[in-house]
Amino acid sequence: MSTLANDTVVVALPAHDDPYYSHNYANLIAYYHELLSVVSEFHDVTVICNRWSAASLRSCGVLPAGVRLSISDPKSPWIRDSFPIICKNCYVKPIYRPTYQDEFESANIESWASKWLTENHIPFNQLRLILDGGNVAVSPDMNTVILTDRVYKDNSEYFSVSVREMLMEALGVSEVIIIPQERGDVTGHIDSMLRFVNNKKILVNAYVGEFRTKLFKCLQAKLPDDVEIIEIPYYPSRSIYQGFPSASGCYLNFLLTSKCCVIPTFCNALHDRRAVELISKHIEVPVYTVNSEAIAKYGGAINCVAWNYNHC
Repeated sequence: MSTLANDTVVVALPAHDDPYYSHNYANLIAYYHELLSVVSEFHDVTVICNRWSAASLRSCGVLPAGVRLSISDPKSPWIRDSFPIICKNCYVKPIYRPTYQDEFESANIESWASKWLTENHIPFNQLRLILDGGNVAVSPDMNTVILTDRVYKDNSEYFSVSVREMLMEALGVSEVIIIPQERGDVTGHIDSMLRFVNNKKILVNAYVGEFRTKLFKCLQAKLPDDVEIIEIPYYPSRSIYQGFPSASGCYLNFLLTSKCCVIPTFCNALHDRRAVELISKHIEVPVYTVNSEAIAKYGGAINCVAWNYNHC
C-alpha cells in the first residue's frame, strides 16, 4: 500500500550543493515555501528533499500542517518529467533519457525516481519509450493524449506509427495527437504550450504566423468539433541560462488538480493580470497565483515541479 494519501501533490527540492541552483538557492526555497503554503490548503503535500534542504525550507517559516517531508536525495526538482503518467487504471512510467541531458545525469535521475516510487509502494507499468512527463497532456477523461513531435526524435529506432500504437496501448487512450514542438525549446515539452482544462476546452499559447497555423492544423484534424481551443497571452522571455530558455511568460505551466489551480506569475503586473484573468475564466476550481521567477530562469514553472498522486 502506498505511503501517500490519495490526492497528494508531490514536489522535490533541488539539492543545496548543486552548482546549477546553489547561487539562487535562497530565492528558490522561498518560492517552494510559498507554493507549498498555497497547495496545502487543498491537498496533502509530500516534499522530497535532503536534510539540508529540509532545514532551509523550515527556516522560511512554519510548514503547513498538510506538508510532509520525505528525506531522500532527489537528483532533480523537475519531478513531472521522471515520474509516471497517470492513466485510467494504472501509472505508466516511460524511460527518462532526454536528448538534452547528459546520459549519466539522466541515468541517476531515472534510478532515483524508480527507487523512490518503489520504496513508497507506488506501482507502475514500464513503457519502452523515451518520454518526459512534461511532454504529455492527457484529457480529463483520459481518452486523448497530446505530445510534441519530440517523442519521434527521442525514439527514432521506431517507426512513427509504432510510437503511436505503443502510446495508445500503454496509456489506454483512443487518440494520440502529435503537434510540432515550439521552436527554440530545448526540451520539446508540451506543458508550457497547451493544457486541457476539461474535456471540451484546451488552452493554447497565442502563437503567431506559420507555427500557429501548423499547430492549429494538427489539433483541428484530430480533436472533435465540439472541443474549444482558447488562446492565452504568451510573453516568452529571451533570457537563457546554461543553454535553457527561461520559462518566464509561460502562464500555461500551471498546476491543475481536482481542487485548485495555481498559476505562475512573472513580475510583470500587466502581463500577469491579462493572462491570469483569461485563464481563470475557464478554470472550474479556485485559482491562486505564485510568483515563479525564481524557478522560471531554469526553464520550467509550477507544473514542472509538481506531480499529482491518486490511487489507481
